[in-house]
Amino acid sequence: VTITGINDDVDDGDVAYSVSFSIASIDPIYGSIQSQTRRLSNADDDTASILVYDIVNLETTEAGGMALFSVNLGSQPVGPVQIGVVSSKLTEGSVFPSILIFNQFNWQTRQFVNITGVDDSFADGNQPYQIFLDPAVSDDMVYSGMVTMSTVSVVNMDDDYAGAKVRPTIGGCYVDNTATPLVHGKRCIFPFISEGVMYTTCAQPVLGGDYWCPTEVNSTDHVVLGSEGKCNDNCTGSLTTTEGVTANTPYFAGIAEFEISLTSSPTS
Repeated sequence: VTITGINDDVDDGDVAYSVSFSIASIDPIYGSIQSQTRRLSNADDDTASILVYDIVNLETTEAGGMALFSVNLGSQPVGPVQIGVVSSKLTEGSVFPSILIFNQFNWQTRQFVNITGVDDSFADGNQPYQIFLDPAVSDDMVYSGMVTMSTVSVVNMDDDYAGAKVRPTIGGCYVDNTATPLVHGKRCIFPFISEGVMYTTCAQPVLGGDYWCPTEVNSTDHVVLGSEGKCNDNCTGSLTTTEGVTANTPYFAGIAEFEISLTSSPTS
């Protein structure tokens, strides 16, 4: 007689059971033999666990860049399993969804968690943080209170820098081109970013031509389209606005007044 164990996907441990043999015969000798019982155990091959995938080198950005990881269970639960997802630093990264729910039908299917970088106005460098999975909540006693040993570490890439924007109010660089009447006469603003390059003075096109500058930049110092124009002829020289504000004499020539605004929020 061959006895074969029956498989399931539940972490229910080794289960004991018995097999009985009974004899029916008109032969008085065999008919007098009593039924026999053998005790056996079906060895379990399932392990209840919370499995986390794709957690290496996760990065988000202050510009809203996202990272992704996934979760599933190692065995079939006998009831719904709920797992909360939280960020250790809500000022650096947020998660969606914030709750994962597994049951006897979807326990093997990976559920994905999106991590989105959160912006600030501080030049605080690239900031590490973690995503935590709360202890599982379930009527399944095997999964109830279970935690994962996996650590989800993330870095939120900073997009701020410590420096200043400088705009002359009298003298200095300005747009001098009547062909662009909307910005003609407006003062240049520095620094500005164009095609991935940061400029601290009027820029010259790659193929040559008139030096130009913008009169408006956005929050990341990129040129606002339509705000640029040809610089006035005596606007030359260079300007450095990181780690303080300095400039050489040609840039400041003729400037009677200028205004300065910070590029990131100070911590004190």
